[in-house]
Amino acid sequence: MLSLRHKLLIGFGGLLVIMAIIGLRGIMQVSDIGHAIQNIMRENYRSVMACQDMKEAIERIDDGVLFITMGHQAEGTAAIDMYLSLFEKALNTELNNITLPGEGARANQIKALFTRYRSLVTSLRDTSLHPADMIRIYFTELIPLFREIKVNAEQILTMNQENMHQASQQARLKVSATRQEMYALLI
Repeated sequence: MLSLRHKLLIGFGGLLVIMAIIGLRGIMQVSDIGHAIQNIMRENYRSVMACQDMKEAIERIDDGVLFITMGHQAEGTAAIDMYLSLFEKALNTELNNITLPGEGARANQIKALFTRYRSLVTSLRDTSLHPADMIRIYFTELIPLFREIKVNAEQILTMNQENMHQASQQARLKVSATRQEMYALLI
């Protein structure tokens, strides 16, 4: 027969084991949620920043083209050179960070559009082109490509922001479910 001391030790020991299990379960749940959110946010944030950088760079390239068409070759060329490389860097970041369905297709679309856009920008740097031809190329060919690139970049940006929002909502739901589970286990 067990003494009172042994019975108390078994009873309190059992409670300690239950409390340890509840605590460990809670810690594991919170850690899992934290890691999942961190991964989603990091991946999507990278794409959001890349798209913002592409949009900014393409606008500055467009400014450079306008400088060239107005006869300010040096200023335009400097801006174009600087922002072409920034655009390509942002595009490569996006192409190497595809995380959502449809994102890869849009990123490849931007790549194809930018290849054409860059070729036209390079042709406008030719000082032998007549100003009227420069203006025609700018309005009939460059502007439509410029707009398509920006629209695609904005769509990727929106996709990633929406995914971040959904992940945040799911995390809130999971935290709420975990809280309820912890209350139930404690009771």
